[in-house]
Amino acid sequence: MMKPKSNVWMYVVVLMCVLVVILILGVWYFQGLSSREEKGTVPLTTEFYKGNFSVSDAPILNRTVELVFTLETIDDAPNTTIKMFLPEGIELVEGNLLWNGDIKRDEKIEHKISIKVVKEGEWRIRAWVENEKFSGFNRAFFCYIDS
Repeated sequence: MMKPKSNVWMYVVVLMCVLVVILILGVWYFQGLSSREEKGTVPLTTEFYKGNFSVSDAPILNRTVELVFTLETIDDAPNTTIKMFLPEGIELVEGNLLWNGDIKRDEKIEHKISIKVVKEGEWRIRAWVENEKFSGFNRAFFCYIDS
């Protein structure tokens, strides 16, 4: 009587072929990443914008202060829009709540407005940043004022 042949070797050969294909695809993929970075494309990240607020003085009731929103991007960002939203207890004294322009890579822009707290309370100021290039990653930044 004949013994049936073992299929273990066949499974080992198939497994080795699959591993070689995965290795080749992995090397091809990672070589493609470095060539895309050399061409100046943006690496995948969720932080396309860095932004923060600063206030020139303590925002006490009826005092006019300068509010500065600073923004920088990780890549050139043409036609960027900043929209600032003031709550009911804060009014705009001078400046524009809307800014639009081009931002170069690693350039910081400062959008300045003068505001006055007209009602005591805890207030949240919002800056909304949008750009066609980073359309899926538009971002809101917040400033909290307690007066």
